[in-house]
Amino acid sequence: TGGSAAMVGPALMWLGGSLDFGWMARCPRFAELRASPTNERLAEVEMRSLLVSSDARTRDPTLATLFYVPLWEVVSFRVGRCENTTHRDRMRAAWSALRVSPYWKPRRGRPAGADHLLASTGCVEDNLKLSQRLGNLLGPLLIPTIFGRDRAYSPYYKYSGIGRCTVEIPYVSNPHATALRRARGAYPAGDEPFGGALSLSETDDYRAAGLSDEQAAEVVLAAGAALDAARAGGRRRWLLSFQGSMHKDDLCCQPGKDIRRAVARLARAGRDVSIIDVPRNLSRARRVGSYDGGAWARLYEAQAALMVQSNYCLIPYGDTEVTSRLYTAIAAGCVPVVIANRLSGAFASIVPYADLWLKVDQATFLAKPKELLGRLRAISAAGLLERQRALHAHVADVVYDWPDSRVAANFLRTAAAGCEATRVDMPRLASVTYRQDDRRYADDRRSASLWSAECTCVREPPTLWWGPSGEIDRRRRGVWPTEVCRCNHCSTLCEVDNKTIGEGHPAGDGRGGGADGMARSIILRAEHTEHRGDGAGARSRLHHRVTVIASAVTSDARRPGRARTRRKGEGAAA
Repeated sequence: TGGSAAMVGPALMWLGGSLDFGWMARCPRFAELRASPTNERLAEVEMRSLLVSSDARTRDPTLATLFYVPLWEVVSFRVGRCENTTHRDRMRAAWSALRVSPYWKPRRGRPAGADHLLASTGCVEDNLKLSQRLGNLLGPLLIPTIFGRDRAYSPYYKYSGIGRCTVEIPYVSNPHATALRRARGAYPAGDEPFGGALSLSETDDYRAAGLSDEQAAEVVLAAGAALDAARAGGRRRWLLSFQGSMHKDDLCCQPGKDIRRAVARLARAGRDVSIIDVPRNLSRARRVGSYDGGAWARLYEAQAALMVQSNYCLIPYGDTEVTSRLYTAIAAGCVPVVIANRLSGAFASIVPYADLWLKVDQATFLAKPKELLGRLRAISAAGLLERQRALHAHVADVVYDWPDSRVAANFLRTAAAGCEATRVDMPRLASVTYRQDDRRYADDRRSASLWSAECTCVREPPTLWWGPSGEIDRRRRGVWPTEVCRCNHCSTLCEVDNKTIGEGHPAGDGRGGGADGMARSIILRAEHTEHRGDGAGARSRLHHRVTVIASAVTSDARRPGRARTRRKGEGAAA
């Protein structure tokens, strides 16, 4: 079922100037952001860290196919004034540098910027969406680019769907989960999935995760408790856990409100279940006496400890379907139980999520929430162990701070196959050209002018562990999970009957990526044995090169406008 994609050639990474925001790590508030739950939205920081040291770099711009721009827009917005510059100053300086860059020019029949790559998992920050944070100069300039985002936004979401093509990349997982897992020694040679000795000697790991020596000692003690639970029959202390908001006033919209209320019903459903309500709204938190200056940092640590001690972690719909909990659960070795029908997961054509998680239909859970516990208890120890091993096999695919992380490599491969290729031929996604006489898709013609007439469609619906069975209505549009989007109707199943929606192109029809020979095939779903050896050897086999362009230009910027009313489904992740 597909799996080939266009191969891209080498490129350069050129750091410095107004397009490289790495200097902002020196800002006083940066460390505070990294130690708080806001850290989940700092994929821009982690991606730069991986790409700057990647073997995928070249320093010859004439060889470049993808140009990576290390813009830290969330950090800039959250930090505010730093080293005599404001967020507006920095966005204006980036706009000035980019528009005069010698690499910002039309290539291969595409507009300037079509081969430029950025990353941001910021959603709604202080009621401002991405385009509004970028400002009315930089935002419009970046429309032709490829953007790694918290989910694959379609151009319909004009304030969040910046870029001609968006790729879902992971939220940053809770770094305390990685520290805990490394402290206990993950997956030794034996059958026991969580064996290994505890040690205080790995303080560098804890410091890298933002923990003090005293906190590191607490982490080891927590890991010891989790280890004891894991060794007792191969299971951890908790069957199922969740820590997050469940109050109706903490969530913006449906179905998140109803799903979180149903989750609350599990709180007293068993001694092996831990459901913790954490108020998101600080005024409410003060009323219940649970907030002080360091509360969020402590809750952030507690979330990781809870997941490391759990066999299954609940990943319910919140304001939207996307959440950092998914990636923290994977880092913690906790099997995700996903109650969010439209959640794709980053790099879903590379990562076999059906082997990692248990996906539950939203309506089925709402009808019988407590039945979920019986179904989980019925899973054998061997079945649990199989999924835990699958989590370990793929944790480096989606967790930035895991040793020999493959996140950056997967981002480049997915961007090349899903955005750079004229035709999309991936394990989960394919191309479709909508008929010009089909009025339902007329709004995609504007998007086509930016790159090609090819839209993406999802080959098959997701596999449900618990949910309805029967025929799938393939004509339903906009509801199917996708990891790449380059048209308004990307969340649509590929139609078997082309008369219904559009005309798909069969594999091998000769449609290529242009005269430069971007073309014909690499297998996107990699053989992961290729990556399990030494990290440097694995990275050297990557075919992508990435370019970070940066030039030194400084000037003023105008303040981004205030947010307008949210469109449905465009809220911040809960």
